[in-house]
Amino acid sequence: MARLAPYLVFVRVGAGQRLIVQDEPGEFMIVVLEGAVVVERQGSNAATRLAEIRPGDVLGEMSLLDAGPRLSDCRSTEPCVLAVLETSQLLALMNADAQLALMLLAALARRLSLRLRQTSTRLSALLGDA
Repeated sequence: MARLAPYLVFVRVGAGQRLIVQDEPGEFMIVVLEGAVVVERQGSNAATRLAEIRPGDVLGEMSLLDAGPRLSDCRSTEPCVLAVLETSQLLALMNADAQLALMLLAALARRLSLRLRQTSTRLSALLGDA
């Protein structure tokens, strides 16, 4: 993390802070260093809790990589320390340290692949294929 630190913004937030807003464009990702964050999908009648994020977990990487809208809301459930990587800083990292950028992107790809596998397994179970 030390080599990546110059490209990150470190912030402290209190409990109940909205960190990511569903359907907004994504221009940053968050690494939770301390605290907890809840991920919820807002539906027409209510919110569905999708996950609870703990230290070491990442939020917002999909939108950082594809510039698509956020798929869920993320809110701190207790005081948190966060590391934020903005799109502009990712591009600066790619220009300044291609090897480090490649390692970061490979780690994000592995994380996204794992999440897709987990989602596919849950979907198969719901459909009765498992």
